[in-house]
Amino acid sequence: MAVRELCRQGDYRIEHEYEAAWLAWPGGRLAIGEHYGDPTCALIDPDGAWCLTAGEGVIVCLFSPRLSERDRPKRYRPMELWRGSSPPPDGEKAWFVESAAHLPANRLRLLVEDRSYDLDIATLEWGPA
Repeated sequence: MAVRELCRQGDYRIEHEYEAAWLAWPGGRLAIGEHYGDPTCALIDPDGAWCLTAGEGVIVCLFSPRLSERDRPKRYRPMELWRGSSPPPDGEKAWFVESAAHLPANRLRLLVEDRSYDLDIATLEWGPA
């Protein structure tokens, strides 16, 4: 399988090959994490504060300082939701996310099968849409 681009924001793009996903820019890249199976979608914050990949669960990376065209990622903190050490509440091992979309106030809408959830990106607090 060839490298696939999941999304792009300015010089930055999220790519994956098989289960591994990374943030890439001209001349470099940073591993975001791995999903069980290919990631289904990804987002990069237009303000450069975070990015995420989704598929089997969600992996969010918070950046400090924010991404910019001159300053490449220096520090980041990956967080997981609905997988591994942060499983969904229904007893399943993981939820599979089909799509993700930006909402106002640093929130996201995630589609899990036939259910939608809103997620606060900084706290990972979530609830039904």
